[in-house]
Amino acid sequence: TAILTPTPNISESINDIIIQNHNDTDEWWVAFYLNHVNLSCGEIVNVEISDNYAYKNKWIDYDPAGLTYDHYSFLHQNSTYTLPLSVRITMNNDESDSTKTLYGCDVITDWEGLNTFDFGSNFCQDKSKLAQNSIKDCFESETTPSPTDHPSILSTATSYAYSPQNESDAVASVPGVPMDYIIGGIAATIVVFCCFMCCC
Repeated sequence: TAILTPTPNISESINDIIIQNHNDTDEWWVAFYLNHVNLSCGEIVNVEISDNYAYKNKWIDYDPAGLTYDHYSFLHQNSTYTLPLSVRITMNNDESDSTKTLYGCDVITDWEGLNTFDFGSNFCQDKSKLAQNSIKDCFESETTPSPTDHPSILSTATSYAYSPQNESDAVASVPGVPMDYIIGGIAATIVVFCCFMCCC
């Protein structure tokens, strides 16, 4: 059951859902009201919150006991909540028996009692009127770097690049062998050859 608590300081012409802080909301116990929810096509079945620190990539369900007092409340899970908070609201569609989820990313920005925040969208609207960020998970764009983004060092051997200034300077490189070693080896071979020729 949706909790609707219209307040005099919120314009009735607003089309988006409005989140209003509970007087006692804080980092240990988050609580708010949902105003102007369009329930013409269904009913709210879940409300969740998350943040960008202790609860990042984790959505916390509301405490059902809070609905008795006309608000959605969220108990801490051994860590305090940090601002800003993101809110995820899910509605069950009466006609199609399906669910629709909308997101308000970083929407709650302070703990001040009765302060209001524009959720940015509402239910039972034409899809073309919904902002793209309202139907996309707040953490969906964040991906884990692939191995190609941060290649691992597979060998302790060092490979040096060598760019000859002209063709006469070009020396074939051996993978994994420093170029100094190659040049030094060639020079030593020339010295030995010259000594051998002189002795002969």
